[in-house]
This record gives sequence, structure tokens and C-alpha cells, in this order.
Amino acid sequence: MFRVACEARAINAKHTLRFVMPNRETVKWIKHEIRQVSSQDWCRLEAHFEISPLDDAELLLGDEDVSKTPSSLQIRRFMLYQKLF
Repeated sequence: MFRVACEARAINAKHTLRFVMPNRETVKWIKHEIRQVSSQDWCRLEAHFEISPLDDAELLLGDEDVSKTPSSLQIRRFMLYQKLF
């Protein structure tokens, strides 16, 4: 199990932040979670991924559905945790 935690804020627009864990060999998504970011104040975001230890996966972030431009999505204090069994 993996947990992603960060703080994010959106400047001048609403943003959709997508956390994706694709299989590196097949490029198929194993799991994804979406978070909406619309505040100019820093807000804490978390996403949880339960995947097989046999999957060769990576974590990708996508900034989607931006409501207007120019704008920015800012991320800080990004952490990736792995639960050890």
C-alpha cells in the first residue's frame, strides 16, 4: 500500500490534480485518484493506492481541467509513503 500526501493551491483558476499509478510495462493504469484544487490557501491532499508488490509501477501527477489561463497549480511538501508488512 502506498500513500501520497502533499499540500497544494491553485492561483487564478480551479485545477484537477490526478494521481496515477500505471504499470510500467503495460502502461495500463493500476489505480488513480482525483483531487480538486480551487483555493489559493494551501490545503492538504492525500491519495491511497493498494497495488500488488509484483506490479512494476510508477507514480505520475497530472494537472487537468484548468478553468482558465494563465494560472498555476503549486505543490509543496510532497511525500510518498510505503506501508511495509
